[in-house]
Amino acid sequence: MTTIVTDGKVICSDTQSRINFIDILPTRKIFKINGGVFGVCGELSSAMKYLEWIKKGRDEETKPTLDDDWHAIFVENGKVWHENNNLFPTRGGVPFAIGSGAPFAMGAMLAGATPQEAIKIAMKLDVDTGGKVRTMKC
Repeated sequence: MTTIVTDGKVICSDTQSRINFIDILPTRKIFKINGGVFGVCGELSSAMKYLEWIKKGRDEETKPTLDDDWHAIFVENGKVWHENNNLFPTRGGVPFAIGSGAPFAMGAMLAGATPQEAIKIAMKLDVDTGGKVRTMKC
């Protein structure tokens, strides 16, 4: 899957993407939209539907249907939020992580690692987290 982390000040992700167990080109997983910073993990098609929906203002009538294993983390107005495929945002704490490498990244951050360091640690322990570390200010 992936690993996305935030400390409320920055959001970081890996760039690895796979199709049928084959690594493909680096994938962008963090975005600035409508004043918020978003990180997405799961099926790429669901991520694109979600991001388009966000750009259009979260209109209830155009709410997309997303895959079951899809998640997003976002920071808006200094608050951390988490969404899954039901598209009902819930408050997240700081630090916060999603994706297959989230347990490793959370452990690293709780032990004092920066978000960037936490992604690198997750890369060493989670086969589905890899590539480069991308960082965006919240």
